[in-house]
Amino acid sequence: MRYQLRLFFSDAICNFLHSLSKDLRKSLVKTLVFFWQRTCMRILAISNSLTTRITVKKLFVKLLPSIFALTLCSSPFLYAGTIDNFTLTENNSDVFTFSLDSSPVVSTSNGGYFSIKNVAYDLNGVAQTPETFYFYTAGLGGGVSSSEFNFGNPQLFSGSTSAPTFLTGVFASYDFVVSAPATVTITPATSPVPEPSSIILFGTGILGAAGALKRNLRS
Repeated sequence: MRYQLRLFFSDAICNFLHSLSKDLRKSLVKTLVFFWQRTCMRILAISNSLTTRITVKKLFVKLLPSIFALTLCSSPFLYAGTIDNFTLTENNSDVFTFSLDSSPVVSTSNGGYFSIKNVAYDLNGVAQTPETFYFYTAGLGGGVSSSEFNFGNPQLFSGSTSAPTFLTGVFASYDFVVSAPATVTITPATSPVPEPSSIILFGTGILGAAGALKRNLRS
């Protein structure tokens, strides 16, 4: 039962993080790392001030559940999600670029399309006002549209409109706004991994606290 609850809360946190922007997720990671550093420093300070074997044992037993809980909660924060880069190119040389999670949290959906609100994008390298983007199934002509463009054909995702996953590759398309052939290119960004600095901080924090407690236990 506890294992199932742990999985439930871990998945819930991951889903929540998927709905956040990439920059906000990075800020959360930095905040968590800072909190972990302060926690480890506090543990070291307390352990260094204690001399009796029994007190250190009690301290370790009391802190162990908190350390385990913090470690469990921290793992989803280090998961940033896979990012796909989109390049929409018209034959008249206008280029739209933006990035989205490969399995995005949709804003609205039905059987024929899904939308993602507040998508930041560039036009010819210049940042534009964020807009709502619509992605369509093959039955509705496929492609992606906004108030600035309407790239039709083909369908750019697999799965359902409520839980889509973007395809990757180069797709021949057509922009109905300017009546010109176009190309949609979707490429996966570098596979996300926990930041090396974060791993080092977490690892050295645990090892440092454990080493200090062990020295006190032997003294």
